[in-house]
Amino acid sequence: MISRTKRKNGHANVEQSFDTLVDDFETLKGDVGKLIHSVGRSAVDDVRNSAGTAVRDAVRTRPIGALALAAGVGAVVGALLLRE
Repeated sequence: MISRTKRKNGHANVEQSFDTLVDDFETLKGDVGKLIHSVGRSAVDDVRNSAGTAVRDAVRTRPIGALALAAGVGAVVGALLLRE
């Protein structure tokens, strides 16, 4: 009789611990998602700022090269759009 009582109480404790663990994992999942979103947004902003600065610097230092690149990209896009 004593062993059955211990088993039932132990089972209840395991279920309670499992429920607590599931809740903790749900909270952790939300926190990690927020962290990844925050870090990702920051990284995108950093890349956007550095890329914009690099393009501006390249156009200022080599304007003819930038013009040739833009014309080349325009020709490729035009050729793709005119294909049948």
